[in-house]
Amino acid sequence: MAVDAVEAAAHAHAVVTVFHFIAYSCAGVAFGFAVFVNLYVLVALDDLQSDFVNPHDATRKINRLIAWEIASHACGCAFMLVSGHWVMVLANGPLAYYHYVGCVESNARRRRRRRIILSFSRRERFVVRTND
Repeated sequence: MAVDAVEAAAHAHAVVTVFHFIAYSCAGVAFGFAVFVNLYVLVALDDLQSDFVNPHDATRKINRLIAWEIASHACGCAFMLVSGHWVMVLANGPLAYYHYVGCVESNARRRRRRRIILSFSRRERFVVRTND
């Protein structure tokens, strides 16, 4: 049984179609998780506004999920890129870049703050305290 060119092309097209479907489905799951995180943040902020939870607990809950939201958004964009949906990648690209810049600046601020705290704690060890 020889496979002719038409059957081979049809098989290749079916494989590519299944791959695009899987990539598009994974992108939908990733974006769905990002929407879930956004809704969770809205509920947490509403609880904060209604004084059901204190601000420290609300920020702890929200900050715990922000990195996951950014990662899921980046994965969704990558899956859209792989599946060939260029318009969706162009539409979501600026927001993904905004999230990336926010993470980089946040990490830089955190490192600077840690360095300042360490420098102050090192200085205090060498200060001679007198009881005048």
